Amino acid sequence: MFEKIIIDQAPRHHTHTNTEQRAPTDESVRLLREMEEEAVKRIEKTLYLDNELKASMVLRKTGMIGDKGVTMLLKLNGKEYRLEVSLEPRFHTKKKALELLYKKMSDCIVREIVRQNMWVVSSFITGETKCQ
Repeated sequence: MFEKIIIDQAPRHHTHTNTEQRAPTDESVRLLREMEEEAVKRIEKTLYLDNELKASMVLRKTGMIGDKGVTMLLKLNGKEYRLEVSLEPRFHTKKKALELLYKKMSDCIVREIVRQNMWVVSSFITGETKCQ
């Protein structure tokens, strides 16, 4: 009965920004090389430690109510380590359990590498040689 058609002609604005992507200039390449050379000059010495690491991880049930735990077996330079973390919700969240596992792993690995290479690391830092 009362049909009304409204055509609204609202102004439309479109903005487009073009960004120019240019190849590096000779000046920027020169500056980059200077920065790389300065970084290399700041390195006094480098020490590479050759270590062999093998790891396996087992997810296991720990109790009657379905609690779980993670056992990780690490073999670092022939010496074996066993790390265990409980995933029981009453102790901590899964995120906390993973963080605990990461911390145990990193502590174990770093401690053993430094222990096995103590003289090398010490002489590297102090500059001393074994025979004096």
